[in-house]
Amino acid sequence: MKTMEIEMSRKNLALFQFLLEGYGRVAAMTTIDAHIARVRITIMPDFKEEVFEIIAQIAKIAACRRIS
Repeated sequence: MKTMEIEMSRKNLALFQFLLEGYGRVAAMTTIDAHIARVRITIMPDFKEEVFEIIAQIAKIAACRRIS
């Protein structure tokens, strides 16, 4: 499985997770550090490209930046 880390505003954590999980079981989000709002996204192997596009669309609503 592929993982990536993202940082965002703390106020966007719940919204980001809600929207990502709304797409089904293509990815899972784990909060690494709630104080700096850093999360790890674990992507199911067959959905890598779809998840990248989903995250790009969510980022338009809940601003975030990729760390790794």
